[in-house]
Amino acid sequence: MKFSFSSTFISSLEKISPKDQKRIIKKLNWFSGQKDIFVFTSPLKNNKKLATHRLRIGDYRVLIYHSSETNTIRIMDVGHRKNIYQN
Repeated sequence: MKFSFSSTFISSLEKISPKDQKRIIKKLNWFSGQKDIFVFTSPLKNNKKLATHRLRIGDYRVLIYHSSETNTIRIMDVGHRKNIYQN
């Protein structure tokens, strides 16, 4: 499975504290090495950011788009749990 990162994710990650950035990157590295990544994600409904799943990393959520046709994962956005689902 291939992983890619959106520019929104990169800019959102830069706004997070360095300590939390390291934690998120470490978790994404671990996540990318798993056989069945959907064991660790939750599906999203009615999300306007074009994400299909979310990954919980402490107080932060990583929004993910999964394309089953191309078997790719696109990391769409990251943010604090109280703000990430807002427009």
